[in-house]
Amino acid sequence: MRKKAFQDIKHKIQPLDLLVFRGKDFVSSTIRVVQKKFLGSGDWSHVGLVVTTDLLPIKNGKPGKLYVWESTMSGRLTDGVYDTESGKAKFGVQIRDLEELLAASCEIGWCRLRVNPWKEKKLMVQEFYKKHGKATYEYNIFPLFKTIFSCMSKVKGSKDKFFCSELVATIYVLVGVIEDVDPETIAPVELLNKKLVKKPVLLLY
Repeated sequence: MRKKAFQDIKHKIQPLDLLVFRGKDFVSSTIRVVQKKFLGSGDWSHVGLVVTTDLLPIKNGKPGKLYVWESTMSGRLTDGVYDTESGKAKFGVQIRDLEELLAASCEIGWCRLRVNPWKEKKLMVQEFYKKHGKATYEYNIFPLFKTIFSCMSKVKGSKDKFFCSELVATIYVLVGVIEDVDPETIAPVELLNKKLVKKPVLLLY
């Protein structure tokens, strides 16, 4: 895997590019093990999207900075990085400072979208943000299992709760980056499709 200093390549990173994460906690390790066993790859356990104030009206956001749009747990119980918009810990959809996450020793990979429609689809993304920007995390275990076990395809999650890869896949379907998929069935590593994104570049802080 290629490694690059964040400061050297941050100007190349675009809104809606994919970010992949490798955590060291129990939940992250479990997700990686399960993905490895059933999907063949367990390199990454969490995903998010790059966003900027050019794409979204991020409260407390600063022009020129890169943020992560994700569904996760934040704050002092995890990596110590809080939701940018509220300044508080959150369990669900939120926006956090990418550079702060890198400084918190998170392993983060950047995957450039091969075809990035963020400028053309900006209004659609903003409408989604207005509607789902405060959604909570999908903690119902059965819909989460559905990302691995297709036999559970009839199990439905909440319409306003998102697992990390479900959030990303939902937005990618919205803007036409991927088609004909159920976002609830997408596991984090499945977004690393070579037709969709380039190989991850590990960001060094």
